[in-house]
Amino acid sequence: MKSFTVMLRFVFISLLTWVVASSVSATVVYSSSTNKLFIPYLEYKKQNYDAEWLYCQDCNELAITQSRLRQNNVYPVYGQRILVDEQLNLHLPRINVEGSFYQAELAFMPEQNTFSVSNLQPLDEHNPLRGELLATNHEGTYRQSQIIQLIAFYSLQNGVSIDLQAANDVDVFTISYQTLDPGGELTPASALIAFPTGLDTPSPLVAYQHGTLV
Repeated sequence: MKSFTVMLRFVFISLLTWVVASSVSATVVYSSSTNKLFIPYLEYKKQNYDAEWLYCQDCNELAITQSRLRQNNVYPVYGQRILVDEQLNLHLPRINVEGSFYQAELAFMPEQNTFSVSNLQPLDEHNPLRGELLATNHEGTYRQSQIIQLIAFYSLQNGVSIDLQAANDVDVFTISYQTLDPGGELTPASALIAFPTGLDTPSPLVAYQHGTLV
């Protein structure tokens, strides 16, 4: 039984194969500027690949320009593996087209040595569970005097002068909630929220985001 790589070499003369040993995401990406589709994680007959495809707009077909064999113990950090059936047909559940998302079907056409594109539809990113609050916890209250001391300590430790004065006590809460990962799947996330106490008018919102480790 021929491997996926051998079959694609037979179909596409320019096929390249090499081994990649790194963690990957499984987000399918299409660039309209180059007309290239990149599928980072394909599974065919228990072998793992990625592949780059060139799209012909006039004929609505895709041709593989290169493919890479991945090690079997490398799995996507997020997103879905794309399963290729015996006839080299595949379903793409989520394609990132420069920030907009679509789904499509690819069907292999042996006569043309290309893949036809069908059922291309915008993907509804709405998920009723997105933003659902999972848990809250009151971590405590920082007194005005404590905050002033923290500012002074930070200034001394870092050799900087911070011209800030705390005007209120602050209640600190941690929350966890549902959000979507880059693969479009639900995943829990967490945040810290601090509320000045004793206010009788709305106050501005300050948000700080840090890098996330996967």
